[in-house]
Amino acid sequence: MTEEEVTEVEKIRWLKDSRVQFLPVSKANNYSDITEFVAALHAFG
Repeated sequence: MTEEEVTEVEKIRWLKDSRVQFLPVSKANNYSDITEFVAALHAFG
């Protein structure tokens, strides 16, 4: 889910109920956040 599709309340419930933490990703700029995140992971690893 993108940042625009999930509320703060839903994020808290996911974390408390299932230990799932969301990474903020926006639809803006064609999901460029994902590309930058993956590139950073690749450079780190």
